[in-house]
Amino acid sequence: MPRFGEFMRLIAAAFTGPCPLFDLFPGQKRQDPVMDNALWFNHRGMFLQKGALDAADIRRIQENLALGEAFVIMRPHKSLDAAAQDLEYVASHAAYILTHDRLIHVDPDATAEDENFFRRNGLVFEVICLTEAFVLLDEIEVVPV
Repeated sequence: MPRFGEFMRLIAAAFTGPCPLFDLFPGQKRQDPVMDNALWFNHRGMFLQKGALDAADIRRIQENLALGEAFVIMRPHKSLDAAAQDLEYVASHAAYILTHDRLIHVDPDATAEDENFFRRNGLVFEVICLTEAFVLLDEIEVVPV
């Protein structure tokens, strides 16, 4: 399985079949999803695909992310131009952000002073507010393609 450092090259073209990236399949279904019909983005706002993600998928994604890279999971009800979105749009609509060392749940109602965690399907997510999500994604270094 490719490391996330290869992520930007692999997603330059949209995939329609099995994706070698994190062993994900477009439109995949899961028995016990963390999020069903989620929209998947990279940290630059590039739309990757959509489908359900379960705890095993999330662990596998996180294990394969390199330092300075992120995988963004957006709620399924948001409409979008699938080509790409800007950083502000992705950060403001993110439900989860995965990095190599953090599982993050973005709570629009949280404040920067809140310190709590969110548990789902055996995973523990750090809860951050929208402002923190934007700062996090903005600080991620750009990986050359």
